[in-house]
Amino acid sequence: MPLVNGWQLAQRARSLEETPAFYLVTGWGAEIPADDARRQLVDAVIAKPVIPKILGQLLGANDNSKIASRRPVGEEGNAIFPE
Repeated sequence: MPLVNGWQLAQRARSLEETPAFYLVTGWGAEIPADDARRQLVDAVIAKPVIPKILGQLLGANDNSKIASRRPVGEEGNAIFPE
């Protein structure tokens, strides 16, 4: 994105009165440490390539724009949730 990055967009989304579910899809997913504080800004970090089944599971877990569970979905490394 030319003007903001995904983390900046997530921060802006979290400042809204009604916070939408927010998933960060990145080719750098494996490079983001589990203890990175920015993970608290997103409901999930999804590493590319995205596996359609996992994306479907995440979207199916979404209830009223909120993630229903913060447990990992799918194979390890494909959907990583913040603590």
